[in-house]
Amino acid sequence: MSCDVLVVGGGIAGLACARHLVRDGLDVKLFEADERVGGRLKTDLVDGFRLDRGFQVLITSYPEVRDSLDLDALQLGRFIPGARCRVDGGWRDVRDPWRDPLSIPRSLLRGVGSWSDYAKLATLRRKARAGTLDDLLAAPAKSTAERLREAGFSERMLHTFLEPWLSGIFLESDLATSDRFLFFVLRMFADGHAALPHDGMEAIATQVAAELPPGVVHTRARVRSATPTSVTLENGESMSARAVVVALEGGAAARLQGLAPTPPPRPVRAVYYAAERDPVGAPLLVLDGEGRGPVNHLAVPSTVQPSYAPAGAHLVSATVLAKHADATEADVRAQLATWFGSDVSGWKHLATVDVPVALPAAVDATPRTIDVVMQPFERGLMIWRGDDETITVFANDGQTWVQYPDTFQEGEPESDPTMGAPGGLLQPVRGFGKLWRSQPNLREQLGWATDKERPYDGDVQDFARGQYLGVSIERIIAGHAPDGTPIWFR
Repeated sequence: MSCDVLVVGGGIAGLACARHLVRDGLDVKLFEADERVGGRLKTDLVDGFRLDRGFQVLITSYPEVRDSLDLDALQLGRFIPGARCRVDGGWRDVRDPWRDPLSIPRSLLRGVGSWSDYAKLATLRRKARAGTLDDLLAAPAKSTAERLREAGFSERMLHTFLEPWLSGIFLESDLATSDRFLFFVLRMFADGHAALPHDGMEAIATQVAAELPPGVVHTRARVRSATPTSVTLENGESMSARAVVVALEGGAAARLQGLAPTPPPRPVRAVYYAAERDPVGAPLLVLDGEGRGPVNHLAVPSTVQPSYAPAGAHLVSATVLAKHADATEADVRAQLATWFGSDVSGWKHLATVDVPVALPAAVDATPRTIDVVMQPFERGLMIWRGDDETITVFANDGQTWVQYPDTFQEGEPESDPTMGAPGGLLQPVRGFGKLWRSQPNLREQLGWATDKERPYDGDVQDFARGQYLGVSIERIIAGHAPDGTPIWFR
């Protein structure tokens, strides 16, 4: 069997990819190991309740959502913008002040934040909504935790609202996530709503899959290996194509292609209960503003979308993050009893859903600014990094690179006066020169320097198998090919 493109993975990424390719007139086959497509966008029916694979919401302002989905057909139920925070043994509501300006005095009186906090939030919101999304995602970045500290929010605003809210979005409690994602989230929540489809989150994948012609999607078809132009299924069947798209989470994609392991993903756990009464009383997200855990946030999906529970009942969803991975259902119930009283003892435990791959983990996802010294050569570059005091040689011959420690010590000869450079060229000095003079093969590979070494501020961003390094006159991506060969390109 052969076709134009083979897509491995029937999650939302693979389905959307296949749909785009089919719309462009290509012959596409998609292989999904599970019995139905959707990936994490799955919804299971348990005793008449719709249980998503972990608590999830659809943000209606996501560009791809607006461009690719029929939102009216999903029959969305919407959360109220804001949250209900557990603080000092009681409840404090925080509403979106731009949609509900009258909520600010109530929030101030209840002690969630100060006027100064709301002014700082307005500043971040303005920044998030300025320019294009490309501008936002290309801006210099730092961790979300650093950004919030620098913004000067009060400890109370941080601990009772911002930290638990963002931890629930990022699925990590340290807020090490890049503030580029913080600004993206603020922009999306400012322009849209958090919502649930009538038939559960799986309805999103079902809608996309419904546009694919018969014969495109193959379920229960686990792929054993993949190359750029072929795949082999577990049953031994092989197929070829002009191209192969691997639309899997990072770890599975790496294993399938024999690549270096990726960082562990962010897991999450959802504990679902059936309750006779809605413990919240409004379509609001509930946050643990006391930081006691194990529950970071809670929702009653059936209040947002009544189809999530049978008539006369409510679905309660409690979310536990990785730092409380050892918590039991009894631990969760005990915490919720302190929130909602004796009614919790009568809740029926429907399921505990562990999602080991809920979000990808970023490896030093936040670009760092470092001191860089760079010198061009006839056939390549030398770059010194101040963060680890190494010299990386980038050779044009084969686009290979090698990293060396900088062993130059003050007081050592900076150059060799017996080595005269040809006209218009230079002998490198100091650390570059010591390395260049001590490695005849390196000298031959690079040639002479074509300009002096110059200092720069460099932006470096690390990835699972490489790094990006940018200075004002160069943009370099260096990494390793699947066989381990070092490669780089501008």
